[in-house]
Amino acid sequence: MSTSAPESASSDSTVRHHYRTRQKQLVLDCLRAHPQEYLTARQIADELEARGETVGMATIYRNLDRLACEGEATRSTVEGSDGACYRSVSPEGEADEDTRFYLKCEGCGELVPIECKDLARFYRHFASEHHVLIDPVKTVLYGTCSACLERGRTPDDPRRRPHDGTCTGHCRHA
Repeated sequence: MSTSAPESASSDSTVRHHYRTRQKQLVLDCLRAHPQEYLTARQIADELEARGETVGMATIYRNLDRLACEGEATRSTVEGSDGACYRSVSPEGEADEDTRFYLKCEGCGELVPIECKDLARFYRHFASEHHVLIDPVKTVLYGTCSACLERGRTPDDPRRRPHDGTCTGHCRHA
């Protein structure tokens, strides 16, 4: 049986206690081992298994949801991924999140972290001119990564994705 250590987090006049089970700590450690990456629950399970740790999928999902609710992880849905993807959020709250975004490459499928100081200006523009707030922690853009561009694979290249049978006549896949 695993032991739990309470962690307290204060917010205004309320105090919340988050319990850190061994399994929850293993999931968090796995996320923190990949700070710039989004991982699926399956990828986390595979990595834990490679470390010799056995944690059930339901336990991984439950702990990922708790970590997201507690602000220690962020959850995003990335097209082409098997289920939700998660990544750790630094204990300081990721002060640089307004300069980072992720690009899901439509050529190779990689999720590429990109740092750009102009993003802060972009977010302010959307807030002041369009009266919307963009959540930079969950922002994922789609396009072509530098490696695919170097190989000559552009967004209109019919080879960029394998044919999946969902095309409706406009497809150029051979």
